[in-house]
Amino acid sequence: LQNRAPTLKPPPPYYDARRDAVMCAVGATFGPHGWVIPPLRMELSEALRTLTAPGQRGAFQSVDETYRWFGRYLLEGKVIDGTQSLKDCLNDAPAIITRKKPLKKVALLMAELKRGGVDCRKSLRRYWAEKDDKFLVKCLKGWVRKEKEKEVKDMWKNAVKNSVELWKSGVC
Repeated sequence: LQNRAPTLKPPPPYYDARRDAVMCAVGATFGPHGWVIPPLRMELSEALRTLTAPGQRGAFQSVDETYRWFGRYLLEGKVIDGTQSLKDCLNDAPAIITRKKPLKKVALLMAELKRGGVDCRKSLRRYWAEKDDKFLVKCLKGWVRKEKEKEVKDMWKNAVKNSVELWKSGVC
């Protein structure tokens, strides 16, 4: 009897570290009369998979939204331990990723995340551990202020190393 609508409701999507997922709120109704109930919280990837019909996406601009929001929170330092100060070293706020402005560095980051199928911490750790521990390094260079390159290089290297160790020890 409960129905979900493909419309985002405030607040905007956010990263939930406990669930390791980008979460969103979607409109919902109940019963045959369509009574409006408070928005439902669900994983953005699930919302995109179940609520978007071809040609009718509602508030969702693309099925790639999960990568866009994950990329933002990754650069904000909310996904990987040891990267919390990353956003202070960037030449642009990571929020530009979700403003949908066509910037080359945003497009490169989104393409890499999508190519790697990386939209959560678990898949990022797995990619680093099993495929390429340099994944995203080239994309990151376009985001970092020149005077912060060494600091970010060291921060990123340590974060990747720790993530790979956690993955290999069975911690997702």
